[in-house]
Formats: sequence, C-alpha cells, structure tokens
Amino acid sequence: MKKCTAILLTLLTLLIGVFSALLPTTLQASANTTVYTDVLDDLKKDENFSVENYPASTTDYSLKVITVAESEHAQLFVYVYQPSYVVKSLQASTINISTGIHNLLSFKNYKLRLLNFDGMFQKYVVEDLIVSADTSRVYEISSIFRVWDSTIDDPLDKTNENTIDEIAFPVGKRFFFEQNGIYNDFSVEDTDYITITEQYCGFMRYKQNAFNYSLGYDMFDVHFIAFSTDKRIDRLFQADVFYTTQFCHTDLVHSSRTEFGEKKDEYAYLDYRKDMVCESDGWFSYKYNWKSIESIDSFIESEHSSVVYKGNVLDSVESSKVTAEGLEDLKNKQWVLRYAATEYKYYENGKGDVSWSERTICGSSTILRLYFETDGDEYNLGVVCNKQTEGSIPDNITKTEIKLSEKLEKIIMLLLLIVVLILVWPLLAPIIIGLLNLTVKGIFWILKIAITVLLYPLRLLFGGRRKR
Repeated sequence: MKKCTAILLTLLTLLIGVFSALLPTTLQASANTTVYTDVLDDLKKDENFSVENYPASTTDYSLKVITVAESEHAQLFVYVYQPSYVVKSLQASTINISTGIHNLLSFKNYKLRLLNFDGMFQKYVVEDLIVSADTSRVYEISSIFRVWDSTIDDPLDKTNENTIDEIAFPVGKRFFFEQNGIYNDFSVEDTDYITITEQYCGFMRYKQNAFNYSLGYDMFDVHFIAFSTDKRIDRLFQADVFYTTQFCHTDLVHSSRTEFGEKKDEYAYLDYRKDMVCESDGWFSYKYNWKSIESIDSFIESEHSSVVYKGNVLDSVESSKVTAEGLEDLKNKQWVLRYAATEYKYYENGKGDVSWSERTICGSSTILRLYFETDGDEYNLGVVCNKQTEGSIPDNITKTEIKLSEKLEKIIMLLLLIVVLILVWPLLAPIIIGLLNLTVKGIFWILKIAITVLLYPLRLLFGGRRKR
C-alpha cells in the first residue's frame, strides 16, 4: 500500500512538473497576442471629433483619411471614413506615404490591413512601415486607394486597352509627431497635390539585333505612362513611379496554357537628365537611347523615326512608328514617362507544334511624385493617380532594312571595274595603243611647233646679223 501511494505521489509530482513547465509558455503566448482598440474609442479621445461631422451617403464611394496614430509597438494606424457604408461596404487597399522630413518627399506605396470598423469608420495598420525612433516624425499622405469596382466605378474608354486595378482618392495631409518627454506633440496641416486626369499605360517593342528572323529571337519591351494633369506643367524635371512586374509564359499553340510568376513591387525614379538606354550583345546588335521624361509631341516624333546602324559589311536601317490604335490612346495626353525596360522572347521549332513567348507584364502602374516648373515657379508634389495595367499588344510597329555598307559598295565597284577591264582588254588594247601613239605624236608636234614659235624671234635677230 505504501509502495502504491509512493508511486502515485511520484506520478502526481511529475504531472505537476509538466503542467508547470507548459503553463508559463501558454500564458506568454496569450500575452503576446496583440489586441487592438476599437476605432471609435480611439477617435473619441480627440475632443474635437464628432460623429455628426461624418454623414452617411448613398452615392459617395470614396475613402477619406481622418487621422493617423502611432502605437507603442512602432506601428502606424490610419483612420478612414467611408461614407457609403450604408449601401456598400468598401475597404482601402494601399496608401501613398512619405516619411521624409523638411519637405523631402519620397513616397512609398504601402499595403493596408483592416483591424476593425464601426459603421463608416475603419482602422487600418500600415504594413511594412516601422515608426522611426527619431524625436521628429512626419507622415505626408498624398492619396489612398481601394480596389476598382465595376458596379460603381466608371470604366475606361473602349479605345484604352488598360485595366484599372485600384482607384486613388486625394488626402493631401501632413501629420507631425514631436517627442516631448514621454508624450508626443501632434499636429496636422494640409498639403497641395496634383491629380492625373488622363492616363494610358503601354509599351513599345524593339528588335535587339538586325537578324530577328530566325525561329527564336529576343526583343526589348519599353514600358511607359502617358498622362495629363489638372495643373499646367511647363517643364517636367523628375517623376517617381510605382509598378509591379510579373513573368508571363504563353504557349502560342495552346493559347489557354499561360503561366504567371509572382508579382513583385518595383519603383522607378526618373530624371529628365538621365536617358533610358537598352543595348544587346552580339553581332548586328542595336543600342537604343530614349528620354525617360518627354512631352507627348516629342515622344511621338521620336517613335516615328529611322536609325541607321553602320557596319563594315552591312548597314541596318531600323524604323519604328506608333500604330493607329496607339495614337488614339495617346490622344489628349501631355507627358510621357518611360519607366522600365524588359525582355520579350519568342521561339518556334519550325514544325508548327511548338511555339511560345515570354514577357514581363508591368501592372498597377501609378505616379507617386512630380517635380516640375510652371510660370517660373517650381513644385514638388505628391500625385493622385489610379493604378492601371497595360494591355498585351505593343503600341508600335518596327521595320528593318538591310543594305550594303558604303565601304563594301566602294570595294565592290572597284572589283567590278577591274573585272570589266580584264574582259574587254583584248578589244580595247589596240584602240588604247593607237590612242597612245596618236597622243605621243600629237604631243611631239605640239612641242615642235611651240619651240619653233619661241625660237623664231631669235632667228630673226641673230640670223640677220650673221648674213650681213
């Protein structure tokens, strides 16, 4: 009996030890679970906030940023007002924020994650944005996005092959946080912004070398955004662009077999002083040079052009022009940004049963910032611009003409002349010799006459004296 009691006590002690070891871990895991406060509870901490200032609407499908807040875990919260909640619930997807101080704008497009909502009021956390430890912190927000909805949003013109991914709504606010001991001083001010009123995303396709006629060849795809704004721009100096890239492999024999890679976020920082350059390797390769920032008229003119690539043996004339559909898409646009260059590959086996292409799709393209001049004044502004994805057809057609180089033409002409002389020499020789004899005799008689004429005065003078 005593042995059984001892064994039971030992087992009980072991069980208590096991639960004691597990219990702190479970409590710790529970303690690490982040619990977020309610959106309205947060907003009502501001004595100036009133729900009555945010009326419901059955026709306003926009999103409006109310304010932002920092958490003790270095997160940034964004509080949003969605007027149409009573008829349609909409959520924000991404937001453009610049954290540069002293008006140093550098916008990033951040994803938003909804934490909770109460009617028309929503609370988001900005993903991948870590609050700085600096005593002064700034968040300038130019625009906020939501996914395009075909039931409430206007579609693009039928001539525009783009798709709208996200709709942008203006914010135009700069939020300041200043560390003052253990407290933060908070303030906000309105900021100016520029809105894109017309937008088209497309690409031009160019051959990498003069002999793109084989079963497999490579080409360049140069992606661009053509746009107009609600503010006049005399000179455009800089532009920041956000876009995504996605690899696409298409089986051209079985068109349904299309494979896509993962989407990757990309940024392009353009300057009017830096051109876009594309160059391939190998014989008869082309090197292209374009302006990254260009007016629409200059862009169209540069695309309606011919370039001669000189070689020692062959010259290649590469010409390109915008298609009629492309010209229609570019209508009413003011500026063009060439922001990315990717490769296009094509292959077929010559039998017709294997044919494929590979390209990179540039999508969700949007302009983040524009630095420009108007009437002599310079402006550096955030941009309100939808995210759009280009179509699959290039906006230009190219033509290559191969001809002999000037050096080779001269060499061939010389060789042909030598061959002709050799062939006709038996016939020409007597004539040439006769002409040479006549020429020599003619020169002899001319010289004889000339000497006689020159010596005639001397003969008259000295010959007469000797006779006397």
